[in-house]
Amino acid sequence: MNFLYLNKKFETLKHWHKINEKEGHKELMDLCNRYKLFCYFYNKVHELTKQLPKRHDGADSFMHPYNVVKLLKNAKIHDEVCLCAGIAHDYIEESVDLYASKNKIKSDDEGKKILDAFAIKITCELKTDAIKQFGTNKKNIKKIIDIISVLILLTRYKKHHYYDSLGKLFKYKNKEIRKCALQIKLADRLHNILCLQGYPKHDRIYQCFKNLYILNNTKEYLISTKINTNKENDPTVKLFKKCGKATYDALLSIEYELSQNKKVFEARAMLQLAFKKYVFERKGIHSVTVIDKKEKHPLRLYEGVIRKYNLWLQHTHKDFEKTQQIEKLYCKQFFKEFDLNDDQIDLMISYKDAYSMKEVIGFLLYEKDYIIKGFTAHKLFL
Repeated sequence: MNFLYLNKKFETLKHWHKINEKEGHKELMDLCNRYKLFCYFYNKVHELTKQLPKRHDGADSFMHPYNVVKLLKNAKIHDEVCLCAGIAHDYIEESVDLYASKNKIKSDDEGKKILDAFAIKITCELKTDAIKQFGTNKKNIKKIIDIISVLILLTRYKKHHYYDSLGKLFKYKNKEIRKCALQIKLADRLHNILCLQGYPKHDRIYQCFKNLYILNNTKEYLISTKINTNKENDPTVKLFKKCGKATYDALLSIEYELSQNKKVFEARAMLQLAFKKYVFERKGIHSVTVIDKKEKHPLRLYEGVIRKYNLWLQHTHKDFEKTQQIEKLYCKQFFKEFDLNDDQIDLMISYKDAYSMKEVIGFLLYEKDYIIKGFTAHKLFL
C-alpha cells in the first residue's frame, strides 16, 4: 500500500479550520510587504475593525477578513485583486453599519436611502484615495477599478433583499470579476460557518441554510461554465467543496447535539428513513421546495424545508412560525405514542431540518449534475 499517496490524499480531502489570534498575522504581513495595494486595504480594514464589536464566537472582528484571505490562499489564489478584495470584502457594509449606529439612522425606507447614499460615498472615496496613492500607471489603475468592482458586487445595499444581492453576483457579465467575487463569498461563508458557537440552535440551522443557497448557486455556476467538480486543483471547486464540507460538519454537529435528547434519539431512525423514502420515491430531491398537503407519511415534513427557511430569510417570521406550528401539529399526532411536550417537538423538527439539509449538501457535493431546482439566483422559486 502506498502510504505516501494516502497521506497526500488525506491532505487534499481534509476539512479546513479557522485561524485564531494566537497563530499571528505573519502571512498577512508578508502580503503587505509584497503588495502595496494589499497593505493599503489591510490598514483601512484594520482601523475600521477596531471600532466594531466582537463576533458571535467572541473573536476580534479583524479575524474574519484575516481568515477569508487565509482561506483564499489555501485554495491557491495568489491574484492581487482577489486578495485585496478579500481583506476588504465587508469594508463598505461595516462602514455603513457603523455610520447608522453612530447617527441612530432608522431601518425604514428613508433610512435605507440615506445609508445606500453613504455606501456610494464610501466606495467613491475608497477608489479615489487608492488611485491618488497608487494610480501611477494604467496597470495599477485597472487593479484598483477591478478591486472596487468586486467590492461593489459583494456589498449588500440596504434597499436590496439577500437574494437580490447574491443574484447580481451570479448574473454579473464580467467573468473574471464574477469569479473573484464568488471565490471570496465562498471563503466568507466558509469562515462564518466555522464560527457558529455563539449562535442559538435555530440560528445555526439558518446560517447553514444561507450556505445551502450559495452552494446550490455555485453548483449551477460550475455546471453552466463547464468546470469539472472533480477538478480538485481549481480554486473555485476547492472552495465550493471545503465550504460544503464545513456546512455538512456544522449540520452533523447540530444533528448530534439534538439527538442527545432521549425522545429525539428514539424517533431519529423513523425521521431518517422517512427522508430516505422521500429521496427514493421521488427519484431524488429536486422538488424539495414543493409541498404536497395531501401527504400523510412523515416524509411530508421534508417537503417544505427550503421554503420554510426562506420565510426566515425574507424576515416574514410570522409565516415561519405558522409553518412550524403546522409541523408541530403533525408531529404531535403522528408521534402521539411518544408523549412529546412542545420543547421536544421543537427539537425533533430542528433535528429533521438539520438532517435533511446535511443530506442535500451531500447530493450537491457528490451527485454530478444535481442542483435544487427553483432555488437559484436565475429561477428563484419559479
